[in-house]
Amino acid sequence: MKDFHAVISEEVLPELNADHIIVFPSNGYWDSAENREAEKLFDSPLWKSMPAVKNGHVYQVDRTHWQSGAIYANMKKIDDLLNIFTK
Repeated sequence: MKDFHAVISEEVLPELNADHIIVFPSNGYWDSAENREAEKLFDSPLWKSMPAVKNGHVYQVDRTHWQSGAIYANMKKIDDLLNIFTK
C-alpha cells in the first residue's frame, strides 16, 4: 500500500499482505447498528486467511480520532499505537 489508509472491498483481501492491520468503523462505534454488516467481514474465510489475521495482528480502534488530522487526535493515535505495539 502506498496510501496511509484504504477503503477496500472483500474481493481484494487476498491481495493485502500486511503484517498488521488497524481497522475502525466508518461511522459510529463498533457496537453501532450501522456497523453490523462490517463486522460480518471478520467471520469471512477471506479475512481469516490473511497473514495479519492469522497472527492476531488486527487492531480495532475508535474512529473519532483516527479520521481526524488535528493535533490532539494525532496524539491519541500515537497513544493507541503505543498501547497496541507495547503489549
